[in-house]
Amino acid sequence: MEPECQNESKQNHLIHLIHDIELLQECKTRLQDIEAMIVLEETMRSVELEKDIVEMELNIATLKQSEKTVSIERQCEYRERIKKFKCSGY
Repeated sequence: MEPECQNESKQNHLIHLIHDIELLQECKTRLQDIEAMIVLEETMRSVELEKDIVEMELNIATLKQSEKTVSIERQCEYRERIKKFKCSGY
């Protein structure tokens, strides 16, 4: 092969390699974008799960407080009934 042909062949090969590198860099960028999206999705799920847990804990605390309030109200009602009962002469 003549030197000119060899040079042209090498230049063509170099052009193809440069093009391949550009394509690979594009693919790498896309993969990084996909990785970032996956991390974002996982983070969002984690935060949503944590939010659900905190909401449940608040609901439990509210229920416990409601139970205490009802219990105190009933105790007051029973005391009033006992007072009325005692006052009525029984």
